[in-house]
Amino acid sequence: MRSLRLALKLSHRELADAIGVTYQPLQKYERGASRINASRLKKMAVVLNVPVSLFLETHKDTTSNTPSLVADEIDIIDFLSTDEGRELNVAALVEVASQCKRT
Repeated sequence: MRSLRLALKLSHRELADAIGVTYQPLQKYERGASRINASRLKKMAVVLNVPVSLFLETHKDTTSNTPSLVADEIDIIDFLSTDEGRELNVAALVEVASQCKRT
């Protein structure tokens, strides 16, 4: 949750307001210190523009011993929320924009 919130540049207060809670419960949800109910989880998924399953399927596929696609997506989101990830994203956008101007 935290990685998605940071990737979207939402403050605790903005996300908390959007899902109908205060800052403190949101912090607890992000740390795993408190459980989130299904309706609030659905609201959070809508606000963060992700499927609810993203929050539920963070396990390894034990039959093939490879991480699930969802876990890979979370790793990408975690990376993109770092300074290095943001720099890479901006550089890619600048490159795409310059290629568009050339054509």
